[in-house]
Amino acid sequence: MTAISAMPDILTVVEGDYKARSYIAGGTIYRGSACTVDSNGRAVVCPITGTTKPCIGVALDAASAYQPVTVVYEGVVNVANADDTTPIAIGSQVSVKAGTATYAGAVIVAGSTPDTQIIGTALTTIAGGSYGKILLKLR
Repeated sequence: MTAISAMPDILTVVEGDYKARSYIAGGTIYRGSACTVDSNGRAVVCPITGTTKPCIGVALDAASAYQPVTVVYEGVVNVANADDTTPIAIGSQVSVKAGTATYAGAVIVAGSTPDTQIIGTALTTIAGGSYGKILLKLR
């Protein structure tokens, strides 16, 4: 895997109907990043290194620490492929890429090493270093 060097600029995160919840950001969050909550209940980009906190959804907008942020927990969302070269095939289950780097909050094919929980299914082929649609279905 060749990690992306930066999160792509996802212009539109959701398509169609969705369910979301508001949080206060615990740090910098990029639009389209998978999020979890920290020990204070604030939304942060996931995963948190060294923890197994589950993904709570995908950020609808960008936010800085202590700003409000809306996190989508159900619906069709655009997310970044954490791999710069390998596409994610349509129909693949996707999970959040584990670790810390520019790809925090991006997704990979479920079962790749290392990954975290499955968060959805790819509805389009997601090119390496780009973003595409998934059906967000948290388990």
